[in-house]
Amino acid sequence: MSLNQEKVERILGAALDKARGLGIGITVVVVDEGGHLLGMRRMEGVRFGTLDIAGGKAFTSAAFQRNADIMPPLPFFTGSFQVAGRQVVPLIGGLVLKEGDRVVGGIGSAGGTGEQDLECSQAGAAAL
Repeated sequence: MSLNQEKVERILGAALDKARGLGIGITVVVVDEGGHLLGMRRMEGVRFGTLDIAGGKAFTSAAFQRNADIMPPLPFFTGSFQVAGRQVVPLIGGLVLKEGDRVVGGIGSAGGTGEQDLECSQAGAAAL
């Protein structure tokens, strides 16, 4: 199983619906298990930096196969860093996407508080 365009659109739509329900604007990004971009949506009026943050959260979750906010402590970590040329963003709002026990990708949301971002990503993940 893997993420196809229909699944990606459903995930993105659910995350955006949650954001609307919370009264916030977000950018949401979905990547495959290798951290490659499959889909992105940025709501009108959302700060431009949210694309890099949401993408970094999604990549982090997929690359390390764990939710972005529970990265293991790294002795050299003082902020974000890069792996394979991609930004690692270990912040709340990045989740692993699974089908059964298999990691198929990651989702990241940015634009609200950390808790709001998490709620939007959870709604997207639940749509899978």
